[in-house]
Amino acid sequence: MTTIELEPNLKALRDSDPDGLFIEALATFDYMMTVQDVAQFLGQTNQAVSQYLREGSLRGIKCGKYWRIPKKLFIEYLYANANK
Repeated sequence: MTTIELEPNLKALRDSDPDGLFIEALATFDYMMTVQDVAQFLGQTNQAVSQYLREGSLRGIKCGKYWRIPKKLFIEYLYANANK
């Protein structure tokens, strides 16, 4: 069985961060972030991030019992929740 490695769409990622506020800060994280990654970045608990995912305020993908959050969706979440 062959596996195909896909590169994230960097243009779409840059487009989700028009001010360039978050891409550099998130550079150390994989494109598909874990609940733990998001919790660490936000300074929140894993339980709080899981709740955001369950209620739909943070979008992600459930793979079995684990959540994965694409950076693009996380950046969109950050912008949507920024004080304006």
